Amino acid sequence: MYQFIDSLRVFVKGGKGGDGLPAKGGLGGKGGDVVILGSKKSQTLKQVRKHQPTQRYIAKPGTRSKLFCLFGDPGENINVPVPLGVSVISQ
Repeated sequence: MYQFIDSLRVFVKGGKGGDGLPAKGGLGGKGGDVVILGSKKSQTLKQVRKHQPTQRYIAKPGTRSKLFCLFGDPGENINVPVPLGVSVISQ
């Protein structure tokens, strides 16, 4: 029997920005983003749930600045492919 899923709740959190070095003018890297992308390949929300069983999407943090590298690297983004036409709401 095919189980149709018409709603899915996930936990999403952007990455923390990296620590800076204010005394030296250093800036920490920007935290990563979680991006919801409409995809023709993703046919159902069941596929989204199967891809990430924990239903948690947490982007990577930015790196901190260092004495010889004043600008930290940005955190890695996470792309979440969902079927076209999906509505995303924040609770």
